[in-house]
Amino acid sequence: MTDYATIFSLKLISICIVTLSLSFNFIFIELGPPLFTVYKEKFTKLDNEKRLKETEVVEGGYLELGFTLFLIRFEVIEKDNDSCIIKSTIEYDVKEEAAANASYFTIDAVANIAELSKNYLTKNKAAKDEH
Repeated sequence: MTDYATIFSLKLISICIVTLSLSFNFIFIELGPPLFTVYKEKFTKLDNEKRLKETEVVEGGYLELGFTLFLIRFEVIEKDNDSCIIKSTIEYDVKEEAAANASYFTIDAVANIAELSKNYLTKNKAAKDEH
């Protein structure tokens, strides 16, 4: 049994408004700090009806920096026929002795994913509208 004297928890919510078609496909690119280049994650939730994807790092990456949990959740919330909101939630726990490593984490990766998704879907929607 692992004994962690104190575990710090932080939940960050980043909301990015993007224009998308309703037939949303998830696009994910691993973007992380240069402190590590390899990690494994597993899908803990994937609900196409609710447009929800949740992954948890299970090996490497932030876990090597003293994090005991690193979870990313993306939820697509419909606004109207041509737009939606991508709600990104990042949850993590870090061991007390590694608390300083929490400063390595930023929301830049999820913001980049939202921007890449917006660009991809906007481009494909424009191409679809031309046909």
